[in-house]
Amino acid sequence: MADNSNQSSNMGILIRSNLDQLTSKERIVARTLLNQYPTAGLCTIAALAEIANVSGPTVLRTIKKLGFKSYGNFQTMLRKELQLGFEAPLDRVNKSETSPNTDAPFVPYAEACLQNIGLANMSVNSNEFNAVISLIANENRPVFLLGGRFTDSLARYFYFHLHIIRPHVHIVPQQRETWPEVIYDLGVKDIIIVFDVRRYQRDVLLFCEQAKKRGSHIILFTDQWLSPIATIADHIFPMPTAVPSQWDSAVSTLVLLECIVAKLNERNHKSINARIKKLEALRQPLHSDLIGKEVP
Repeated sequence: MADNSNQSSNMGILIRSNLDQLTSKERIVARTLLNQYPTAGLCTIAALAEIANVSGPTVLRTIKKLGFKSYGNFQTMLRKELQLGFEAPLDRVNKSETSPNTDAPFVPYAEACLQNIGLANMSVNSNEFNAVISLIANENRPVFLLGGRFTDSLARYFYFHLHIIRPHVHIVPQQRETWPEVIYDLGVKDIIIVFDVRRYQRDVLLFCEQAKKRGSHIILFTDQWLSPIATIADHIFPMPTAVPSQWDSAVSTLVLLECIVAKLNERNHKSINARIKKLEALRQPLHSDLIGKEVP
């Protein structure tokens, strides 16, 4: 049974990491909680059982296997998690777990980041990960990357890698006024890779809703509190972000992105190497010209 001492900030991670321990019917309950987060978890037992098309006792067994003492305890933890998801940095000033350590001030933060990477490792489902690799590896499917106020840097970091190893990769401009032109041309072949963490951005959600209406495939990178985009995303990666600071950490998400790039490279290494070789051939004369010119 799972230890629920840290459930208030890791509900999605907790459920995903315990999927393999559940029976087939219990997995239906777990996936209902994930796919209809958070509304399904706020329902009564009878209502959740009806949504998942299982019995009430199956719901209770699932909740207990996830490590909760009762359904009421589960809902209490869920409400606390929802409250945390909308905290601003100033709300966290007095909640920082940082302890004064003049000898090794980096240690507590580094240990928290390592713990987040470990939690991410447990939460990423291998089937979902492989499905995303297959999607992005398909060069016939255009990819569009979009981030929010803080996560735009993650979207661009991922874009710079994907843009080198495959064609048809685009970064959605930050100017919202240009989004209608992007959305208008989206279709069923397009893949939207979106980054959205607390406090979640309504404009990013609206972009994804419009993309979904056009049949585009949505891959979401979010935090453990789950962006509202999770309700429409085809694949979700909830990464742990909490550290002893009033600011969240993006380290676990960054590690996952680099892992995806590495796996893509392994999968399509021949075509990628050929592409990089041609890119380097184009880059060489430009590089030579820049070196050869004298700066006035």
